[in-house]
Amino acid sequence: MKRGMGTASNFKLFVITFLIFGTLIISISITASSGGMAIWPAKLTITLPEDFPEQEITHRIMVENRDSSDLKVKATMDNPTSETKKKGYTLIPDLSWITITPDTETVPPGEARYLNIFINIPDEEKSKQYNQSWEAWVVISEILDASSRQTAIRTELAVKLFINTPPEKEKISDYVFILIGLSIIFLIAILASSHIRKKRSKTNRNKTAVYYYEKK
Repeated sequence: MKRGMGTASNFKLFVITFLIFGTLIISISITASSGGMAIWPAKLTITLPEDFPEQEITHRIMVENRDSSDLKVKATMDNPTSETKKKGYTLIPDLSWITITPDTETVPPGEARYLNIFINIPDEEKSKQYNQSWEAWVVISEILDASSRQTAIRTELAVKLFINTPPEKEKISDYVFILIGLSIIFLIAILASSHIRKKRSKTNRNKTAVYYYEKK
């Protein structure tokens, strides 16, 4: 009995250790770093709400400074190459639909700052952009101090941005027109049937009157 309990305890400890190790691997995989700069997340998947939002959708990217001096960065939008683009994704029709605020930032040593990513599909484009999967890159580049005489390597990191647009909903107006049409047809059928019954009833009354007159 004790041996069974010990086996169960060991298995539970193994599962907990595996989950902790797996979480650590995932955390490392979604963070990109180079030199003294780190960004999180390295990949960001965004699924737009149904019917597209009425206001801009905001997401945040963290830029961390792991160096001992100020880190100046600039964020820009770019398209991935055909070799690096994820399978099943296409390029967003217009990179201007994605904006970054602020697009430049200074991060003190040992601290982090956030960049806000806004996605705003123009109203005139929304009806054309259902069921789409786009990939775009948020490129965060280090701004080198021109006054410095030291040789420095410019660091660039990219956040892979995957955007999924909502599926097109079936238009309720189409069903309304269909129901109205069926209702009209049904009403015409009822009126026609009623008219035929009245006509037959009148004909039968006339025949009965004639027969009764002849009988006398």
